[in-house]
Amino acid sequence: MSSVRFRLAFILLLLFFSFSSVLYSNTLEICHRAYYVFFPVAYHCNRYEVNEKELKIIGYSKTTGLGNIFGRIEIKGEARGNLHLQSEVFRLHLHVRGKEKVHYYEFRKNSVFYQIEAGKLIEGVKEIENPIDPFMAGLIVYITSSVSEKELRFFYDGRVQKVRYKVLGEEILEWKGKKWNTYKILVVPEVKTTGLLAPRGKWYIWIDKEYLFPVRLRISFVIGFVNAWIESTSGNINLLRKLRQNSSRNP
Repeated sequence: MSSVRFRLAFILLLLFFSFSSVLYSNTLEICHRAYYVFFPVAYHCNRYEVNEKELKIIGYSKTTGLGNIFGRIEIKGEARGNLHLQSEVFRLHLHVRGKEKVHYYEFRKNSVFYQIEAGKLIEGVKEIENPIDPFMAGLIVYITSSVSEKELRFFYDGRVQKVRYKVLGEEILEWKGKKWNTYKILVVPEVKTTGLLAPRGKWYIWIDKEYLFPVRLRISFVIGFVNAWIESTSGNINLLRKLRQNSSRNP
């Protein structure tokens, strides 16, 4: 009897580790630390989770150290869509200097239902062909970074926004003793929004050529610019490459 129990326990243990391995193979978390000159000012992570039918992107950002001197900022968001990189639901909570703003969007084929709350609730429906959310737009920029030039439209803050991007060349970056072969991408966000985090000017993103995630970002906002460098990765490092292969966005 005891041997039967032992074999059963052993089988359950194998199933548990097999299930954990499957989960691990379908997730990827990428974290960056942002610097102003040499001082760390913010920390950001994106987590990608994939199952048979759905893609989930979870984003988290917060100011740290010197960054809190200018006002504490914390951002939490989640986007859900299908494996063709079409958006379905988007949620975003922004806490900026004690003020809160909450976004909720539902995506349909050619329109977006949105609710935005910042002291008062604003809601409506915006007509837009094949709409996507900001997190999905960022992912598409990463996985199509090898194209020569492209324009992408997405929905944010009650408006149809636009970003243009193109490859400037290839660069080898070295960071914390590791070399990265990258595409250097020029990104021009044409985003109409308000607040300290409104994008400004030209952005530069260095995308790893093999794994398609950003190694370095030089980004500008109303409050200034920062350099963000990759801090850590965990999970399936090939996940973004597989998403490109399986999606209709394959360049």
